[in-house]
Amino acid sequence: MYDLKNIAWKLCRAAKIQVIIAIQVVALAVCLIATMLIYVENARTEMEDNIRNLYGDVDISAGYNLSSSQESSQWITKESFNQIKTLEEVELVEPILLQFTSIDKIEGAYTLGVTNGHLTKGFYHLNDIPKDNEVIISHSLSKTLNKSVSDSIMVNGKPFLIKGVLSPNEYGEDAPILYMDIDSLKIVSSIPSDVKGLFVMIKTTDVWQTATVLHQFFPNIRVDITKETDWVQANLNSLLVFIMMLVFSIIIISGLLLKSTFSLLFSRLQAQFFVLRTMGATTGQLKKIVNYQSTIILLIGVGTGTISSLLLLKFVVPSLVEMVGLPQAHFNIPVVYFSAILLAIYFLLYMFVFVQVARVTKILPLAMKRNYEFKSYHWTKWKTVLTFIVGVMSLLILAQGILQNDAIQSIILIFTGSVCIIGCLFFLFPYMIVYTLKKYSSWIHRYLGNKAHYVKIQFIPNLSNYVPVVCILAILIMIITFNGTFLKSIVQSEETTIEKTYPYEVAIDNPYFENISYNDIELLRKKISIKEIQLDSKGSSFLTNNGVNLNYFAKDFGGADRVEITDDVADKYDLKIGDVLEGDYLDRRSNEKVIRLRITGIVPTENKYKQLFVDWNSPLIKDVVTIDKIHLTLGNGTTLDDLQQTIHDWPTLKIVERAVLLEQASEWFYQRWAMFMLILTALVVASCTGLVQTIFHIIFKRRDQYNTQRLIGLAPKELKQVIWSEVLFIVTIGLLLGLTSGMFLTKLIMQIDADGPIEWDFLFIFSSSIGTAMIILVCCRLYIARFVKRSVI
Repeated sequence: MYDLKNIAWKLCRAAKIQVIIAIQVVALAVCLIATMLIYVENARTEMEDNIRNLYGDVDISAGYNLSSSQESSQWITKESFNQIKTLEEVELVEPILLQFTSIDKIEGAYTLGVTNGHLTKGFYHLNDIPKDNEVIISHSLSKTLNKSVSDSIMVNGKPFLIKGVLSPNEYGEDAPILYMDIDSLKIVSSIPSDVKGLFVMIKTTDVWQTATVLHQFFPNIRVDITKETDWVQANLNSLLVFIMMLVFSIIIISGLLLKSTFSLLFSRLQAQFFVLRTMGATTGQLKKIVNYQSTIILLIGVGTGTISSLLLLKFVVPSLVEMVGLPQAHFNIPVVYFSAILLAIYFLLYMFVFVQVARVTKILPLAMKRNYEFKSYHWTKWKTVLTFIVGVMSLLILAQGILQNDAIQSIILIFTGSVCIIGCLFFLFPYMIVYTLKKYSSWIHRYLGNKAHYVKIQFIPNLSNYVPVVCILAILIMIITFNGTFLKSIVQSEETTIEKTYPYEVAIDNPYFENISYNDIELLRKKISIKEIQLDSKGSSFLTNNGVNLNYFAKDFGGADRVEITDDVADKYDLKIGDVLEGDYLDRRSNEKVIRLRITGIVPTENKYKQLFVDWNSPLIKDVVTIDKIHLTLGNGTTLDDLQQTIHDWPTLKIVERAVLLEQASEWFYQRWAMFMLILTALVVASCTGLVQTIFHIIFKRRDQYNTQRLIGLAPKELKQVIWSEVLFIVTIGLLLGLTSGMFLTKLIMQIDADGPIEWDFLFIFSSSIGTAMIILVCCRLYIARFVKRSVI
């Protein structure tokens, strides 16, 4: 006697091809998803470790510009330090003092006063903090002084012992800096007793909220977000978004293919199920058999995919990552995370086959005996109500997402609304096809002939069997359309951002608190040949008498009376050209004065924190606003080495080439493109295999109908034309539905970045879509000829 498990296993052996295809679909989904997610998790972990090594745990540095004289200096006092420390979002604050000192024979050397704190050690990569009579120097400073560990140096005339020398180029540029205890630096530099430091390092739970509050409390303070411009993090974040979209696509495609394959499997086993039911097998027993079959197939598929994924992660992915230039990562396998991925994939895929399993177990013996089943598409009132409710809710969710200020909530709402709208479109398409064919039936008969009319009559009752084919093909085309456009739009957006951020060939970044004045720029012009130059400033805050607080930045207008605001500020506060902003400011002697700013222009919002632009000659600027970036085009004969020599007096300045950034953006695009093409190739192969197998099965199930048509006089050639016309029509519908839905979905999803351009890659979209359709049609054409010749009378 066989138990139910043995019966289920023997039934699986009776439909080997469908079982193998189902296992392959599951294994492919598990392998692709697990490999990608493990890679991203390892890359993210390694990136966080690298950022922590680079910046420590510092989120914000806030303070004042370094001045050449103490009389004009502004400080973080003990009172302001305590005020910052008590902010709700702030977790940890540590003071830093930066001064010019005399080191041996070197005048005006950069000297940092540090504390024995976690943030300070992490940011400056100090294993030990120097004590009262000790200092630590950078490698470049040790070479300049010709000093090493345990040597003695004089700082402002007082002796100190060199405790350590920092290794060069381990954590970035090797600027000539001396580190000493903050209290010792206060003593040798005669700093007032109520001074805590020049700036502070802050760890916070909400970076932007803390930055905003600091600007409100201390209008003249300079706030720098340490990880704001980290290109590596931006690259990994965009890669993560891209991979999550691919994961979603793989789940949908794999689920639909699995559902279709299980439908073929159970169809092939109909005779065996019929025998079991006629022998007295209950619904519960049949359900156990089918569930056991489904579980075995899914578990074997998950196991095969897991082994394949582990082999790929161990031997293939590291070489592939190096070949295409993706972010490097150590491929550790987090067991809990990996197991969670496998369980999630298993249950998600089982949801797709659950409906098919439930349907098979509820069919009565006589219904099983029918080889073919027709379904008519009649529109009813409840379908109208349901479609209307879902459509309205989708539009409301989408609109809420577009208006939402929070980025994460906006993404979730827009994505949810878009998917619901596309779902409605897929639900409606068979009804639209039936309605269109019936409405234009006489036109088809009159202008396309009797054969076309006959094909239409044959096609409508069989449409339900072709719906899975249309859905799978349409979703595959949607993936091609959306991801191809997304990649091209991302690279275009990155290039546009780089060109806006760096309008000229070269930029000089001022990442630290270098006090560069407008007069210094004039000296720079005299030393080297410069064709074009533009200055960007760090921001400060301006509070009007009406209570409007605006972050202002300096800009080259060519006139001190010019002021521009962004369109967001204009809309928010109902401002227009010609209006006057009146408020108070402190002059160079800290005297309070009234200033009136007349708005002369409204510019597009590129950064929500840049709200007001004034000229460099405006009284607001003085020493409060410092130069952030110097954009310039070098004259003929002037090299980057010449520029580097010219800014030698400011060792912490950093030269950035726009061409290098554009090249880096292009490399990132091809990295993502290579990954997308590999995954797309696997999806196309799997999808085409499943679609062709499904179409073959639909044609094979209808062989009794085709035999009847042959008996009533339809010639073999005409029968081929009828079958081929149906397949061609259904593939065309899937192609058009996929292109339409893909473009519509892309347009909706890209509302997440409403200002970002959509760059349609029509050549890739149409060539890939038509190529996929042609593969399916060629396979079906060959099968139809063979089928009519061998299986039909």
